[in-house]
Formats: sequence, structure tokens, C-alpha cells
Amino acid sequence: MMADETNEFDFDESWGSCQYDSAANMYAMLMTFEDVKEVMKRFDIVAKPRDVNDFIFTRFLYEFLDDIDDNDLEFLTGLYDAINDNYPRKPKYAATSMFAVCRDAAWDLWSAAPFIAKICFAEIDISKIPLNENVKGPTLNRLCQSENNNVAVFCYLLTKFGFVEGTEPFIDFST
Repeated sequence: MMADETNEFDFDESWGSCQYDSAANMYAMLMTFEDVKEVMKRFDIVAKPRDVNDFIFTRFLYEFLDDIDDNDLEFLTGLYDAINDNYPRKPKYAATSMFAVCRDAAWDLWSAAPFIAKICFAEIDISKIPLNENVKGPTLNRLCQSENNNVAVFCYLLTKFGFVEGTEPFIDFST
């Protein structure tokens, strides 16, 4: 397949919406590298993962609920209980469940990926990753999709450090 005007790389990945195509393609390109440390060095990335355990899911729950603009304690308690009861939290599934909670709450991947990465990593800095400037279309699309390189890097790091398996957690987000 030849790269077209909308995708920088020769990969045919899809995470649902075409808005995420360049993120999925960059993720696929990054996954071709064997050594995550080589990628981190090449792109000047700092990523220090937390231990994979149930505490990161609890941390996520509190930060997720804190992000909701509602002061109704009964509503927030009910939401906490519903999330806690309906999403797997074993260490292997914690970050996958975080993505599911965000997707089910109609978050977009541009918000969910950095939010979850900042919970899973004690320190993370991807500020040297360039914006995706190969976006055409309406201004809002260009602004959102300009973050696709960052989204790809967050998802790549979460995968390489064992917080998620495969690409399923990144698929079918709102745009």
C-alpha cells in the first residue's frame, strides 16, 4: 500500500474513526521497533512506569471522578461503585478497563490516552514529539488530529510497558 495524503506511514491500521488513522499508523510504525528504549532515546522520551497493580485503577477512579463536573456525592458514589463493579481490575486488565471506562463515558482518545498514561507512569515526558501537521480539512479536525502523534506514543508506551495488550483498548473512541 502506498502512503496517501492523509497517512504518513505505509500501514493500514484502523482504530475505528478515520480521525485516528494517523495515530494508528504511527503506533504500527513504532511497534516495528524491537526495543522500546531505542525508541525512547531516538525521540527523547522519558517514561518511568508505576508497578502494574490494582492501585493504579483506584488512582484512575479518583482522578476520573474528580474530572466529572458534578458535586452530587450520591451520583459520584454510585458511579464509583458501578465502575468498580463492572470493569476488571486485575493488574493485567487495569489500563484496558481504564480505556473502556473512558470510551463508555464518550471520551475521545485524544483525552483518554494522556490521562491514562499519566496515571500508569510515575514520570512521562513526550514533549519533543512533533505535532502531526499532515492533516487536511476543517480547522477543528486539524487541531484534534495534530495530537495523533502524541496519542500514538502514549498508546505505544502503555503497550510496550505491559499496561495493555494489543490495540483493542484504543478502538472505537468518540471523536
